[in-house]
Amino acid sequence: MDCRPVALLGGACTLGATIAYQLAAQGYTPIIIDHDQASALDIVAHEPRVRFKSIPVLTIDVLTTTLSQAVSQLAPLTGVVQVPKNGERYMQLLGYSTLAQFCQADAACVTIHPHGEQQHSITMTYQIQTACNGLTG
Repeated sequence: MDCRPVALLGGACTLGATIAYQLAAQGYTPIIIDHDQASALDIVAHEPRVRFKSIPVLTIDVLTTTLSQAVSQLAPLTGVVQVPKNGERYMQLLGYSTLAQFCQADAACVTIHPHGEQQHSITMTYQIQTACNGLTG
């Protein structure tokens, strides 16, 4: 089976659900990584291809353990989506260098920044390995 896991950092929200459903429809395996268990389980209940990994305590150790478990159960990540607002906090704690350890060589990272309450836009897309050149997490 072709498994193409994509992590949705902070994806337990309406926007995260929309992205997860679209990714699943395209044949990807979305993995919501968030502390909001109730919202995430609602999303997973509506789409069996979506997975959820809980972050009960926001520490670097918990984030890396969670990503390590996800990768060992599926495959290295093909992409990462940072969903506002929690995704940004998770990414700041994790760092690109650490994140790259869990990704395929050509994995993409997409950051979504909100503009207003109803409108969202994708403001940057790039390969994670490229982003790590010269950076430290």
